[in-house]
Amino acid sequence: MREAPLPIGIVVKAYLLSYCFLRDQQDALEALRKAARRLGPAVARQCKRMASQPKKRTITNLERNNLYLALVIDATDEIAARERRAGSSMILTPADYIRQFLLHAVHISREHSLPLAVAVTRIIHSYKGDVTKRLYEEILFGSGRGDYGYREIKQKQTASLDLSFKGLLRKKRCANNEDRFEAMVSAGLHVDLAHRTLEMLTVWGADYAVPAGFLASRMKLEAMRDSDNPDETYLADRRRMENLSHPAHFGNLVAGVDGLLSARKSYSIPLFYLPDGPHPDLTGDVRAEEKPPMPDESALLEIANVPAEQGTLRESWSGGEVTVYVDGLALQSIISGRRYALRNRHAGFVAAVEIWGECGGADVVLDAITFNLIEDGPAGLIAGMLLADGSEVKIQAIVRGTDDAPVLTLRIAYGVALDDADPNAADRDTRFALVIPFTPKGPVKDVKPKSRDPSAPRS
Repeated sequence: MREAPLPIGIVVKAYLLSYCFLRDQQDALEALRKAARRLGPAVARQCKRMASQPKKRTITNLERNNLYLALVIDATDEIAARERRAGSSMILTPADYIRQFLLHAVHISREHSLPLAVAVTRIIHSYKGDVTKRLYEEILFGSGRGDYGYREIKQKQTASLDLSFKGLLRKKRCANNEDRFEAMVSAGLHVDLAHRTLEMLTVWGADYAVPAGFLASRMKLEAMRDSDNPDETYLADRRRMENLSHPAHFGNLVAGVDGLLSARKSYSIPLFYLPDGPHPDLTGDVRAEEKPPMPDESALLEIANVPAEQGTLRESWSGGEVTVYVDGLALQSIISGRRYALRNRHAGFVAAVEIWGECGGADVVLDAITFNLIEDGPAGLIAGMLLADGSEVKIQAIVRGTDDAPVLTLRIAYGVALDDADPNAADRDTRFALVIPFTPKGPVKDVKPKSRDPSAPRS
Protein backbone atom coordinates (compact mmCIF):
# COMPACT_ATOMS: atom_id res chain seq x y z
CA MET A 1 0.00 0.00 0.00
CA ARG A 2 1.37 3.39 -1.00
CA GLU A 3 2.17 5.58 1.97
CA ALA A 4 0.53 9.00 2.15
CA PRO A 5 2.31 12.29 2.82
CA LEU A 6 2.03 13.78 6.29
CA PRO A 7 -0.48 16.59 6.83
CA ILE A 8 1.39 19.89 6.75
CA GLY A 9 -0.24 20.89 10.05
CA ILE A 10 1.33 17.87 11.76
CA VAL A 11 4.73 18.77 10.34
CA VAL A 12 4.40 22.32 11.68
CA LYS A 13 3.40 20.95 15.10
CA ALA A 14 6.39 18.60 15.00
CA TYR A 15 8.74 21.48 14.16
CA LEU A 16 7.49 23.58 17.08
CA LEU A 17 7.88 20.55 19.35
CA SER A 18 11.45 19.82 18.30
CA TYR A 19 12.58 23.45 18.21
CA CYS A 20 11.39 23.92 21.80
CA PHE A 21 14.20 21.58 22.92
CA LEU A 22 16.93 22.10 20.30
CA ARG A 23 16.66 25.88 19.73
CA ASP A 24 18.23 25.45 16.30
CA GLN A 25 16.25 25.42 13.07
CA GLN A 26 18.51 22.98 11.19
CA ASP A 27 18.67 20.57 14.13
CA ALA A 28 14.89 20.64 14.43
CA LEU A 29 14.47 19.95 10.71
CA GLU A 30 16.96 17.08 11.01
CA ALA A 31 14.81 15.56 13.77
CA LEU A 32 11.71 15.86 11.58
CA ARG A 33 13.46 14.14 8.66
CA LYS A 34 14.72 11.32 10.88
CA ALA A 35 11.22 10.71 12.20
CA ALA A 36 9.67 10.88 8.74
CA ARG A 37 12.09 8.24 7.42
CA ARG A 38 11.34 5.94 10.36
CA LEU A 39 7.57 6.34 10.12
CA GLY A 40 6.89 3.67 7.48
CA PRO A 41 8.76 0.88 9.29
CA ALA A 42 7.19 1.96 12.61
CA VAL A 43 3.67 1.77 11.14
CA ALA A 44 4.47 -1.67 9.69
CA ARG A 45 5.62 -2.91 13.10
CA GLN A 46 2.41 -1.63 14.67
CA CYS A 47 0.39 -3.59 12.11
CA LYS A 48 2.44 -6.68 12.91
CA ARG A 49 1.74 -6.23 16.63
CA MET A 50 -2.00 -6.04 15.91
CA ALA A 51 -1.76 -9.57 14.53
CA SER A 52 0.07 -10.93 17.59
CA GLN A 53 -1.46 -12.48 20.67
CA PRO A 54 -2.88 -9.83 23.07
CA LYS A 55 -0.74 -11.01 25.99
CA LYS A 56 2.38 -10.22 23.97
CA ARG A 57 1.37 -6.65 23.16
CA THR A 58 3.58 -4.59 25.45
CA ILE A 59 4.07 -1.54 23.21
CA THR A 60 1.18 0.84 22.68
CA ASN A 61 0.10 1.48 19.11
CA LEU A 62 -0.62 5.08 18.12
CA GLU A 63 -2.46 6.65 15.22
CA ARG A 64 -0.11 7.49 12.35
CA ASN A 65 0.11 11.24 12.99
CA ASN A 66 0.63 10.71 16.73
CA LEU A 67 3.21 8.02 16.02
CA TYR A 68 5.11 10.54 13.90
CA LEU A 69 5.12 13.05 16.75
CA ALA A 70 6.38 10.32 19.13
CA LEU A 71 9.18 9.53 16.67
CA VAL A 72 10.02 13.25 16.60
CA ILE A 73 10.41 13.09 20.40
CA ASP A 74 12.85 10.18 19.95
CA ALA A 75 14.88 11.91 17.24
CA THR A 76 14.93 15.23 19.13
CA ASP A 77 16.30 13.54 22.24
CA GLU A 78 18.96 11.75 20.16
CA ILE A 79 20.12 15.06 18.65
CA ALA A 80 20.03 16.86 22.01
CA ALA A 81 22.22 14.14 23.53
CA ARG A 82 24.60 14.31 20.57
CA GLU A 83 24.96 18.06 20.95
CA ARG A 84 25.61 17.78 24.69
CA ARG A 85 28.33 15.18 24.08
CA ALA A 86 29.91 17.31 21.39
CA GLY A 87 29.91 20.44 23.53
CA SER A 88 27.59 22.41 21.27
CA SER A 89 28.33 26.11 20.92
CA MET A 90 24.76 26.93 21.96
CA ILE A 91 24.64 27.93 25.63
CA LEU A 92 21.93 26.03 27.47
CA THR A 93 20.16 27.81 30.29
CA PRO A 94 18.93 26.02 33.43
CA ALA A 95 15.45 26.06 31.88
CA ASP A 96 16.83 24.39 28.71
CA TYR A 97 18.32 21.60 30.79
CA ILE A 98 15.02 21.07 32.60
CA ARG A 99 13.23 20.82 29.25
CA GLN A 100 15.74 18.30 27.94
CA PHE A 101 15.54 16.30 31.18
CA LEU A 102 11.78 15.95 30.75
CA LEU A 103 12.25 15.14 27.05
CA HIS A 104 14.60 12.25 27.87
CA ALA A 105 12.33 10.98 30.66
CA VAL A 106 9.39 10.76 28.24
CA HIS A 107 11.49 9.33 25.38
CA ILE A 108 12.78 6.36 27.37
CA SER A 109 9.33 5.69 28.89
CA ARG A 110 6.94 6.04 25.97
CA GLU A 111 6.60 2.39 24.91
CA HIS A 112 3.50 1.97 27.06
CA SER A 113 1.78 3.33 30.13
CA LEU A 114 3.61 1.45 32.92
CA PRO A 115 7.12 2.95 32.46
CA LEU A 116 5.50 6.32 31.79
CA ALA A 117 3.59 6.03 35.07
CA VAL A 118 6.83 5.32 36.93
CA ALA A 119 8.68 8.20 35.27
CA VAL A 120 5.91 10.71 35.96
CA THR A 121 5.07 9.73 39.54
CA ARG A 122 8.50 8.64 40.84
CA ILE A 123 10.98 10.88 38.99
CA ILE A 124 9.19 13.96 37.66
CA HIS A 125 7.05 13.99 40.80
CA SER A 126 8.04 12.75 44.26
CA TYR A 127 5.29 10.26 45.04
CA LYS A 128 6.18 6.99 46.77
CA GLY A 129 6.04 3.58 45.18
CA ASP A 130 2.77 2.55 46.81
CA VAL A 131 1.12 5.65 45.33
CA THR A 132 2.34 4.73 41.86
CA LYS A 133 1.02 1.20 42.25
CA ARG A 134 -2.36 2.41 43.47
CA LEU A 135 -2.77 5.05 40.78
CA TYR A 136 -1.73 2.72 38.00
CA GLU A 137 -3.39 -0.55 38.99
CA GLU A 138 -6.45 0.41 41.04
CA ILE A 139 -7.50 3.70 39.44
CA LEU A 140 -6.16 3.49 35.87
CA PHE A 141 -6.73 -0.29 35.62
CA GLY A 142 -3.24 -0.94 34.29
CA SER A 143 -1.61 -4.37 34.41
CA GLY A 144 1.03 -3.91 37.07
CA ARG A 145 3.66 -6.12 38.61
CA GLY A 146 5.36 -6.79 41.93
CA ASP A 147 6.96 -3.99 43.92
CA TYR A 148 10.41 -5.00 42.66
CA GLY A 149 9.27 -4.55 39.05
CA TYR A 150 8.34 -0.93 39.72
CA ARG A 151 11.64 -0.31 41.52
CA GLU A 152 13.66 -1.87 38.71
CA ILE A 153 12.02 0.36 36.10
CA LYS A 154 12.68 3.45 38.21
CA GLN A 155 16.32 2.46 38.84
CA LYS A 156 16.95 2.09 35.10
CA GLN A 157 15.19 5.35 34.26
CA THR A 158 17.23 7.18 36.91
CA ALA A 159 20.45 5.65 35.56
CA SER A 160 19.53 6.62 31.99
CA LEU A 161 18.91 10.23 32.98
CA ASP A 162 22.12 10.35 35.03
CA LEU A 163 24.07 8.94 32.06
CA SER A 164 22.49 11.31 29.56
CA PHE A 165 23.36 14.35 31.69
CA LYS A 166 26.66 12.96 32.90
CA GLY A 167 28.28 15.08 35.59
CA LEU A 168 25.44 17.62 35.75
CA LEU A 169 23.17 15.89 38.26
CA ARG A 170 23.68 14.77 41.84
CA LYS A 171 21.97 11.78 43.41
CA LYS A 172 21.12 11.34 47.06
CA ARG A 173 20.26 8.16 48.94
CA CYS A 174 16.79 8.20 50.47
CA ALA A 175 14.66 5.75 52.45
CA ASN A 176 14.71 2.11 51.35
CA ASN A 177 18.05 2.72 49.57
CA GLU A 178 16.28 4.71 46.88
CA ASP A 179 18.32 7.10 44.74
CA ARG A 180 16.75 10.43 43.86
CA PHE A 181 18.17 13.49 42.15
CA GLU A 182 18.80 16.61 44.19
CA ALA A 183 15.82 18.83 43.46
CA MET A 184 15.38 22.55 42.95
CA VAL A 185 13.75 24.67 45.59
CA SER A 186 10.01 24.50 45.11
CA ALA A 187 8.83 27.56 43.19
CA GLY A 188 6.16 28.47 40.72
CA LEU A 189 8.51 29.25 37.85
CA HIS A 190 9.91 25.78 37.34
CA VAL A 191 6.49 24.22 37.95
CA ASP A 192 5.05 26.36 35.14
CA LEU A 193 8.00 25.37 32.91
CA ALA A 194 7.40 21.68 33.61
CA HIS A 195 3.69 22.13 32.89
CA ARG A 196 4.34 23.72 29.49
CA THR A 197 6.94 21.13 28.57
CA LEU A 198 4.93 18.06 29.56
CA GLU A 199 1.86 19.38 27.78
CA MET A 200 3.91 19.65 24.60
CA LEU A 201 5.30 16.14 25.08
CA THR A 202 1.83 14.60 25.41
CA VAL A 203 1.30 13.41 21.84
CA TRP A 204 -0.58 10.14 22.35
CA GLY A 205 -3.87 11.30 20.84
CA ALA A 206 -6.19 9.77 23.42
CA ASP A 207 -9.91 10.60 23.42
CA TYR A 208 -10.53 10.73 27.15
CA ALA A 209 -9.35 12.95 30.01
CA VAL A 210 -9.88 12.55 33.75
CA PRO A 211 -12.57 15.12 34.52
CA ALA A 212 -12.16 17.95 36.97
CA GLY A 213 -13.77 17.02 40.26
CA PHE A 214 -12.90 13.33 39.91
CA LEU A 215 -13.11 11.41 43.21
CA ALA A 216 -11.56 7.95 43.29
CA SER A 217 -13.74 7.00 46.27
CA ARG A 218 -16.93 7.54 44.27
CA MET A 219 -16.04 7.15 40.60
CA LYS A 220 -14.51 4.48 38.41
CA LEU A 221 -12.57 5.47 35.30
CA GLU A 222 -14.16 2.79 33.15
CA ALA A 223 -12.68 4.32 30.00
CA MET A 224 -9.26 3.18 31.24
CA ARG A 225 -10.34 -0.43 31.65
CA ASP A 226 -9.20 -2.83 28.95
CA SER A 227 -11.99 -3.89 26.61
CA ASP A 228 -13.07 -7.47 26.02
CA ASN A 229 -11.98 -6.86 22.44
CA PRO A 230 -8.20 -7.47 22.42
CA ASP A 231 -7.78 -5.17 19.41
CA GLU A 232 -8.94 -2.25 21.54
CA THR A 233 -6.43 -2.73 24.35
CA TYR A 234 -4.31 0.04 22.84
CA LEU A 235 -7.11 2.57 23.25
CA ALA A 236 -7.19 2.13 27.01
CA ASP A 237 -3.41 2.30 27.22
CA ARG A 238 -3.30 5.52 25.19
CA ARG A 239 -5.80 7.00 27.62
CA ARG A 240 -3.61 6.03 30.55
CA MET A 241 -0.58 7.61 28.88
CA GLU A 242 -2.49 10.80 28.08
CA ASN A 243 -3.68 11.24 31.65
CA LEU A 244 -0.28 10.48 33.12
CA SER A 245 1.86 12.84 31.05
CA HIS A 246 -0.57 15.73 30.49
CA PRO A 247 -0.13 17.94 33.59
CA ALA A 248 -3.73 19.15 33.80
CA HIS A 249 -5.21 15.66 33.48
CA PHE A 250 -2.65 14.23 35.90
CA GLY A 251 -3.51 17.01 38.33
CA ASN A 252 -7.19 16.01 38.18
CA LEU A 253 -6.23 12.38 38.74
CA VAL A 254 -4.11 13.08 41.82
CA ALA A 255 -6.60 15.58 43.24
CA GLY A 256 -9.21 12.83 43.29
CA VAL A 257 -7.23 10.61 45.66
CA ASP A 258 -7.55 11.40 49.36
CA GLY A 259 -4.36 12.20 51.21
CA LEU A 260 -2.10 12.92 48.23
CA LEU A 261 -0.05 16.07 47.82
CA SER A 262 -1.27 18.05 44.81
CA ALA A 263 0.57 17.57 41.52
CA ARG A 264 1.84 21.16 41.52
CA LYS A 265 3.38 20.74 44.96
CA SER A 266 4.96 17.35 44.29
CA TYR A 267 7.28 18.21 41.39
CA SER A 268 10.86 17.05 41.85
CA ILE A 269 12.67 19.08 39.19
CA PRO A 270 16.41 18.27 39.31
CA LEU A 271 19.10 20.73 40.26
CA PHE A 272 21.74 20.98 37.51
CA TYR A 273 25.37 21.60 38.45
CA LEU A 274 26.45 23.78 35.54
CA PRO A 275 29.91 25.29 34.94
CA ASP A 276 28.82 28.51 36.68
CA GLY A 277 27.49 26.56 39.64
CA PRO A 278 24.12 25.10 40.68
CA HIS A 279 20.95 27.13 40.26
CA PRO A 280 18.70 26.18 43.20
CA ASP A 281 16.07 28.70 42.11
CA LEU A 282 14.82 29.20 38.57
CA THR A 283 14.90 32.97 38.12
CA GLY A 284 13.05 32.85 34.83
CA ASP A 285 12.79 31.15 31.45
CA VAL A 286 14.34 33.61 29.03
CA ARG A 287 12.99 31.60 26.08
CA ALA A 288 9.39 31.35 27.33
CA GLU A 289 8.18 34.14 25.05
CA GLU A 290 10.62 33.44 22.24
CA LYS A 291 8.91 32.99 18.88
CA PRO A 292 10.46 30.10 16.92
CA PRO A 293 11.81 31.10 13.51
CA MET A 294 9.72 29.20 11.00
CA PRO A 295 11.50 27.52 8.07
CA ASP A 296 10.48 28.02 4.46
CA GLU A 297 7.27 26.26 3.54
CA SER A 298 9.20 24.28 0.93
CA ALA A 299 11.29 22.65 3.67
CA LEU A 300 8.17 21.59 5.55
CA LEU A 301 6.54 20.26 2.37
CA GLU A 302 9.68 18.29 1.56
CA ILE A 303 9.49 16.61 4.99
CA ALA A 304 5.75 15.98 4.61
CA ASN A 305 6.49 13.99 1.43
CA VAL A 306 9.34 11.93 2.92
CA PRO A 307 7.15 8.99 4.09
CA ALA A 308 5.58 8.58 0.65
CA GLU A 309 8.94 8.85 -1.11
CA GLN A 310 10.56 6.40 1.31
CA GLY A 311 7.67 3.94 0.84
CA THR A 312 8.18 3.96 -2.94
CA LEU A 313 11.93 3.46 -2.56
CA ARG A 314 11.43 0.57 -0.11
CA GLU A 315 9.12 -1.24 -2.51
CA SER A 316 11.59 -0.74 -5.37
CA TRP A 317 14.72 -1.80 -3.48
CA SER A 318 16.16 -4.93 -5.11
CA GLY A 319 18.79 -6.02 -2.59
CA GLY A 320 22.50 -5.55 -2.05
CA GLU A 321 24.74 -3.99 0.56
CA VAL A 322 23.04 -2.23 3.47
CA THR A 323 24.33 -0.01 6.28
CA VAL A 324 23.54 -0.29 9.98
CA TYR A 325 22.84 2.97 11.81
CA VAL A 326 22.37 3.37 15.55
CA ASP A 327 20.81 6.59 16.82
CA GLY A 328 21.52 8.20 13.46
CA LEU A 329 25.24 7.28 13.32
CA ALA A 330 26.61 4.82 10.76
CA LEU A 331 28.25 1.75 12.30
CA GLN A 332 29.01 -0.54 9.39
CA SER A 333 28.04 -1.52 5.85
CA ILE A 334 27.14 -5.21 5.64
CA ILE A 335 26.60 -7.72 2.83
CA SER A 336 24.28 -10.68 2.53
CA GLY A 337 25.50 -14.08 3.64
CA ARG A 338 27.59 -12.90 6.59
CA ARG A 339 27.33 -12.43 10.32
CA TYR A 340 28.56 -9.37 12.17
CA ALA A 341 29.12 -8.10 15.69
CA LEU A 342 28.85 -4.33 15.98
CA ARG A 343 29.23 -2.26 19.12
CA ASN A 344 27.32 0.93 19.78
CA ARG A 345 29.53 4.01 20.06
CA HIS A 346 27.79 5.30 23.18
CA ALA A 347 26.43 3.83 26.38
CA GLY A 348 22.69 4.14 26.78
CA PHE A 349 19.45 2.41 27.71
CA VAL A 350 17.63 3.07 24.42
CA ALA A 351 19.02 2.57 20.92
CA ALA A 352 17.29 3.13 17.56
CA VAL A 353 18.70 0.68 15.00
CA GLU A 354 18.08 1.35 11.31
CA ILE A 355 18.94 -0.63 8.19
CA TRP A 356 19.68 1.68 5.27
CA GLY A 357 19.90 0.80 1.59
CA GLU A 358 20.22 2.67 -1.67
CA CYS A 359 17.74 2.70 -4.52
CA GLY A 360 18.19 4.74 -7.68
CA GLY A 361 20.87 6.86 -6.03
CA ALA A 362 18.64 7.74 -3.06
CA ASP A 363 18.98 6.57 0.55
CA VAL A 364 16.11 4.59 2.02
CA VAL A 365 15.39 3.25 5.52
CA LEU A 366 14.50 -0.38 4.85
CA ASP A 367 13.54 -1.12 8.44
CA ALA A 368 14.06 0.22 11.95
CA ILE A 369 13.59 -0.95 15.50
CA THR A 370 14.26 0.47 18.94
CA PHE A 371 15.81 -1.59 21.71
CA ASN A 372 14.74 -0.32 25.11
CA LEU A 373 16.55 -1.74 28.14
CA ILE A 374 14.11 -0.06 30.53
CA GLU A 375 11.43 -2.61 29.76
CA ASP A 376 12.63 -5.13 27.15
CA GLY A 377 13.28 -8.63 28.47
CA PRO A 378 15.38 -11.19 26.56
CA ALA A 379 12.64 -11.68 23.94
CA GLY A 380 12.56 -7.93 23.27
CA LEU A 381 16.28 -7.90 22.43
CA ILE A 382 15.87 -10.03 19.31
CA ALA A 383 14.40 -8.67 16.09
CA GLY A 384 13.85 -9.91 12.57
CA MET A 385 13.65 -7.56 9.59
CA LEU A 386 12.20 -8.89 6.34
CA LEU A 387 13.46 -6.65 3.53
CA ALA A 388 11.70 -5.90 0.26
CA ASP A 389 13.83 -8.35 -1.76
CA GLY A 390 12.82 -11.22 0.54
CA SER A 391 16.10 -11.33 2.48
CA GLU A 392 16.11 -11.13 6.25
CA VAL A 393 18.26 -9.26 8.73
CA LYS A 394 18.24 -10.79 12.20
CA ILE A 395 19.51 -8.72 15.13
CA GLN A 396 20.24 -9.74 18.69
CA ALA A 397 21.15 -6.99 21.14
CA ILE A 398 23.55 -8.09 23.89
CA VAL A 399 24.10 -5.87 26.89
CA ARG A 400 27.71 -5.09 27.80
CA GLY A 401 29.25 -2.33 29.91
CA THR A 402 27.82 -1.82 33.41
CA ASP A 403 24.38 -1.64 34.98
CA ASP A 404 24.57 2.17 35.04
CA ALA A 405 26.17 2.53 31.59
CA PRO A 406 25.11 -0.36 29.34
CA VAL A 407 26.62 -0.64 25.86
CA LEU A 408 24.82 -2.69 23.23
CA THR A 409 26.68 -5.17 21.09
CA LEU A 410 24.56 -6.10 18.08
CA ARG A 411 24.82 -9.58 16.64
CA ILE A 412 23.60 -9.24 13.08
CA ALA A 413 22.99 -11.99 10.52
CA TYR A 414 22.15 -10.79 7.01
CA GLY A 415 20.70 -13.52 4.83
CA VAL A 416 21.91 -16.29 7.17
CA ALA A 417 20.86 -17.68 10.56
CA LEU A 418 22.14 -16.38 13.88
CA ASP A 419 24.45 -18.95 15.45
CA ASP A 420 25.45 -19.71 19.03
CA ALA A 421 28.99 -18.40 18.68
CA ASP A 422 30.28 -15.77 21.07
CA PRO A 423 29.10 -12.41 19.65
CA ASN A 424 32.50 -10.79 20.25
CA ALA A 425 34.61 -13.61 18.76
CA ALA A 426 35.98 -12.86 15.29
CA ASP A 427 36.14 -15.57 12.65
CA ARG A 428 36.02 -15.62 8.90
CA ASP A 429 32.28 -14.97 8.85
CA THR A 430 32.40 -12.00 11.21
CA ARG A 431 33.21 -8.35 10.58
CA PHE A 432 33.49 -5.74 13.30
CA ALA A 433 32.74 -2.07 13.38
CA LEU A 434 35.21 0.10 15.26
CA VAL A 435 35.37 -1.14 18.86
CA ILE A 436 35.29 1.81 21.24
CA PRO A 437 37.50 1.53 24.33
CA PHE A 438 35.38 1.18 27.44
CA THR A 439 36.06 0.48 31.08
CA PRO A 440 33.48 0.26 33.88
CA LYS A 441 35.02 3.29 35.62
CA GLY A 442 35.41 5.48 32.57
CA PRO A 443 33.16 6.94 29.88
CA VAL A 444 32.70 5.58 26.41
CA LYS A 445 34.97 7.52 24.10
CA ASP A 446 33.14 9.79 21.69
CA VAL A 447 33.94 9.12 18.05
CA LYS A 448 32.60 11.42 15.37
CA PRO A 449 31.18 9.54 12.36
CA LYS A 450 32.96 10.04 9.06
CA SER A 451 29.85 9.52 6.98
CA ARG A 452 27.34 12.27 6.38
CA ASP A 453 24.08 12.45 8.28
CA PRO A 454 21.71 10.27 6.23
CA SER A 455 18.67 12.26 7.31
CA ALA A 456 19.92 15.44 5.61
CA PRO A 457 18.79 16.04 2.03
CA ARG A 458 21.30 15.49 -0.72
CA SER A 459 22.72 18.66 -2.20
